[in-house]
Amino acid sequence: MRCINLAIFSVLFLFLAACGSESANPISSRPNSKITGVAAAGVIKGGTVKAFAPYSSLTGADKKQVGNTTTTSQANGSYTLDIGTYSGPVVVEVTGGSYVDEASNQSVTNTALLRAAVPASGAIVSLPITPLTELAVQLAHRADARLGNAAITAANAHVSDLFKVNIISATPLDASTSITGGTQVEQDYTVALATISQLAGVPAALATTLTNLADNIAANGAFDATTAGNIVAARDAFLASANNKTGVTQPSTAMQKITETTVKLTLILSDSGVRGIQADMLLPVGISADTSPTNGSLIDASVFIKPVGSSLTAINVGYSAPTTSPGTAALFLAATGADIGPGEFLTIAFQLAAGNSVPTATDFALTNVNITDGKGVTVNGATLSAKVSLSSPKAVAY
Repeated sequence: MRCINLAIFSVLFLFLAACGSESANPISSRPNSKITGVAAAGVIKGGTVKAFAPYSSLTGADKKQVGNTTTTSQANGSYTLDIGTYSGPVVVEVTGGSYVDEASNQSVTNTALLRAAVPASGAIVSLPITPLTELAVQLAHRADARLGNAAITAANAHVSDLFKVNIISATPLDASTSITGGTQVEQDYTVALATISQLAGVPAALATTLTNLADNIAANGAFDATTAGNIVAARDAFLASANNKTGVTQPSTAMQKITETTVKLTLILSDSGVRGIQADMLLPVGISADTSPTNGSLIDASVFIKPVGSSLTAINVGYSAPTTSPGTAALFLAATGADIGPGEFLTIAFQLAAGNSVPTATDFALTNVNITDGKGVTVNGATLSAKVSLSSPKAVAY
């Protein structure tokens, strides 16, 4: 089963790779690009920051620096890096400096290499460098040693999903002081980093901890039960610790789901002329539909379901889920404004509880399928199938 799950994780990268790739080192005549952000393990002050074109994870012998070298601010760990006219996948790294370790509340020297990667640089790119972005770079390297766009994008999304915060667009705060004045996303990012610090135990173990986490995700497609339990325990231990100076003592709604994985099920229709679908769907072990933040229903069509590549005015969705999994959910779909399909037409996002195997499409068995036209007449020969992929975080619109 571990091989199957690794295959699922690999397929995600191969699928994204099919969308296109970029040269590792394209040069253009456009104005210089800048990368700005915060380096934080806690907030890293006086760290050395450099940017590189993608390089091999094995030796780093092919590293090619782009742009200048800078240091992080002694005040807040921020940095600004000029990378000239380079415009491709970029890896930014921070070495050295010092920070206040959240678990011990002690100032320590940074001994870890922390990196962050983005698929392509624009005029100004905002990019935090944290243990979670380093985790994503390690995962991307496992999928593609050359760190292509698809591998970077998928790894950033997958780590963001597991830790329930967008590790690229969000900004962590200084955990050595109260963060309650920050946004919820900023607080969540800071708590997630503190969780990693607590999990490592001592700052010297941070690099090994991140490598072990990357190995665990790559092998399972998500965290296994033991690792997930350790992460949740570390989160709770930090929040309850006397060394916690953030002012946050309870996990947010997002942080309560840390280590869970979002699994996307995409439905595929074989024929056109379809306006209605009814089917029973088996929900595999550990799978559940998320709760709507607005009305408490098991699934919110405006957030968790969308037409794929369709000009439909709307797909009205009825969904009745079992209280436990495995169990059977009833699915009802009715289109207005145009026919459904053929091809991929609907994506449903489910949550997979930590420690469960990532399901395949056949695990979501579809039975009692009834496909009808606009008059309610069965469309003979029409079939309904599905595919499964891991998902980007809910903070990013589907």
